[in-house]
Amino acid sequence: MPDVKLALQPGTRYLKADRPVDELVRVRLGERIPDSFALEHRAVFLEVTGARGSFHVGRLDQPVYAFRARLAAGESIASAADSAFTADTEFEAGRALASVFADRLVTAIIPPAAGA
Repeated sequence: MPDVKLALQPGTRYLKADRPVDELVRVRLGERIPDSFALEHRAVFLEVTGARGSFHVGRLDQPVYAFRARLAAGESIASAADSAFTADTEFEAGRALASVFADRLVTAIIPPAAGA
């Protein structure tokens, strides 16, 4: 299972921003737009999903972001988990893998190539 790869929904993107731009998007798309809005300097890890004109922006913890971003980049489950463990040694790979399926992001399970 560690060498298995997952194909994720094609409209899924992972972005690291140095400021909480997701808050800016929520404010801009909300009904009441403030006269001003300050973007503090704080890193956020975002998952953007969507298709057919609608989208959702969600904030992730850094290890979960690292795991999902690596999966989306076509890396194996083991490689993605290693990346997440680098961000947090307490990362729970099993729970993170289950959440990718629970969030309906997986479109295909790709077994390792023969002889790999």
